[in-house]
Amino acid sequence: MKCQVVLDDQSKALLDELARPRGNNRSFVVREALRVYAAMETYLDELEREPAFRKMMESSAKDIRAERLHAHAAAERVVRRKRHK
Repeated sequence: MKCQVVLDDQSKALLDELARPRGNNRSFVVREALRVYAAMETYLDELEREPAFRKMMESSAKDIRAERLHAHAAAERVVRRKRHK
């Protein structure tokens, strides 16, 4: 089945790069990408239903609200300051 899509320049370049070692078969790359994406979505849906995962996420959210966790950029600044002392 043929299907037409619109890609931005970066996506087109990536598609071409991935297709090159596959005999420039863009259709193959798109089909495989869709399969991988669907599998990832299924995995994430299953993961989010896991009680242990939900508990961990709730715990992390509490830590963030209580300001016991720092954003990655803030942690990098702390590490950078310690290295330059």
